[in-house]
Amino acid sequence: MKTLNWIILGVLALIVIGVAFYFIHSQSKTSGNPSAVQDTRTLKTYYDPRYGIAFNFPDSYTVQEHDSSEGVKLHSINIIDKTALANTPKDGEGPPSISINIFDNPSKLVTEKWITTTGASNYNISQNAKLATSTVAGIPALAYGWDGLYHGTSLVFPDNGKMYMVSVMYNSPADQIFKDFAGIVASIQFDQ
Repeated sequence: MKTLNWIILGVLALIVIGVAFYFIHSQSKTSGNPSAVQDTRTLKTYYDPRYGIAFNFPDSYTVQEHDSSEGVKLHSINIIDKTALANTPKDGEGPPSISINIFDNPSKLVTEKWITTTGASNYNISQNAKLATSTVAGIPALAYGWDGLYHGTSLVFPDNGKMYMVSVMYNSPADQIFKDFAGIVASIQFDQ
């Protein structure tokens, strides 16, 4: 149990380091270092006017969204690597992705209660991971790791009567999608 909590804290530390690296990397050039690899992907901006959320993502990804009304109303924004999506076997599991899920919160549950009592949070497969504090767009959030088909890290926070869950699924912390997650989370903004 303690080992899992240390792993989760390690993953969260990697996210913070990744965010810092993303900002430093995006604002600096290789300045004569021939061994430095520069990210040549262009950043695109996604904006959803219904929920007033915007974020930047590398152009190597595609954004798909859908609504569901099974149980609690849900709006999902999925950010998926274009190459991985194109190589997904027919009727196979989808590739690792980054998702922003926006849930109605009719019971007005506080964040921790929503995480620990709602199946959609994937907390039930986290082996009761310790919740770590974080922020998204300046809003207090709780973060935790979980394990299913892929490893997962989620940040959950409330805004305007909704519950937001921003997650990444990955095979290894070395995966590009895991590294890109930090930059996407750091770029999230809401209409004022």
